[in-house]
Amino acid sequence: MSTRGAIVRFTNCETTEFAGRYHHWDSYPAGLGATLWGLYHGYFGKNLRRMLEVLIDEHPAGWATINRKDFYQVPGFHEFSSPHVVTHNPECYCHGDRSEERWLITDNNAADVGCEYVYGFDEGPTLVVLSSYCADGTR
Repeated sequence: MSTRGAIVRFTNCETTEFAGRYHHWDSYPAGLGATLWGLYHGYFGKNLRRMLEVLIDEHPAGWATINRKDFYQVPGFHEFSSPHVVTHNPECYCHGDRSEERWLITDNNAADVGCEYVYGFDEGPTLVVLSSYCADGTR
C-alpha cells in the first residue's frame, strides 16, 4: 500500500498556497521526510534551489519514489516482470519506461488525489510538513 505525498514550493507562505510534484511510495515523515532532509544536507550540499529544480522542475510528472535511491544514477522508471527487482535510481514518471504528462499538485487538488503528506519549502530555507491527519487520527 502506498502513502502518497507531494514535494512543493510555497507560492504564498502566508496562506500555505503551494505547487509541486506527486510522490507515490512511503511519503510519511520517516520515509520521504527523512529522504528530503538527507538529500538537502548530502547530495545537494544545502543548495535548496538546485534540489527543487531537480525534484519539481526537471520531473514534471512526479515520482514513484526517491526514497533510498542513488541520485548519482539517472532518474527514470523501469518496468520489470518481477516485483522483487530493486532499482537504485530515483524513479520518476516522466523518464525511462514511462513518459506521463506533467502533473501539478497544488493546495487545491492535493487532498483530492490522496496526498497524506505535503513537504513544502520556502526560501528560508524552511521545510513545512502538512498532513491530512487530525490529532485524533482521522483524516
